[in-house]
Amino acid sequence: MLEFILSLYPNFDKIYGPYQSGDGRWRIVLYKTKISKNSNSKKRTISYPKALMEIKLKRRLDKNEEVHHKDEDYTNNDEHNLEILTGTKHRKLHIKKDAFHRQIKTYCCPTCNKLFQKRLHQIRNNQESKKKKGPFCSRQCAGIYGQKQQKTFRKSGTPNQRRSRPFKKLAVRLHQMRK
Repeated sequence: MLEFILSLYPNFDKIYGPYQSGDGRWRIVLYKTKISKNSNSKKRTISYPKALMEIKLKRRLDKNEEVHHKDEDYTNNDEHNLEILTGTKHRKLHIKKDAFHRQIKTYCCPTCNKLFQKRLHQIRNNQESKKKKGPFCSRQCAGIYGQKQQKTFRKSGTPNQRRSRPFKKLAVRLHQMRK
């Protein structure tokens, strides 16, 4: 089945994959084993869903065509789950579904008590659900808050200070033993 891809990409003569990359998406790699002076690429990575649709249609996809997973699960590469959309339609579809990320919320900075607004996708690690301080209105306020936390932590007695005492006693004992 994947051998048909080589007829669509005549510059390549070997296929590796499909394999799952770090982001969870499936890909195939086309290799050129015979390299001439005029050739400029030895390999090309193609998304596995794109390859499946090209096999189904028996043609290469145009530059403005993209493969969309109907159920939004990009690991589900069943041919009934894949459809071809233009790039514009594909982005519009995902923008509608990702409207949550564009929502704007008002926050109060814990350092300067200034009210500010940020989009939800800009808030790292969702501090509200993890009961962490923040978000902050700026990097400067985050830095000030961090410095205050370090100062109060040092005053209360850090684990580093507790650990250094036995080492100091050990060093004194070693010094006395050498005499």
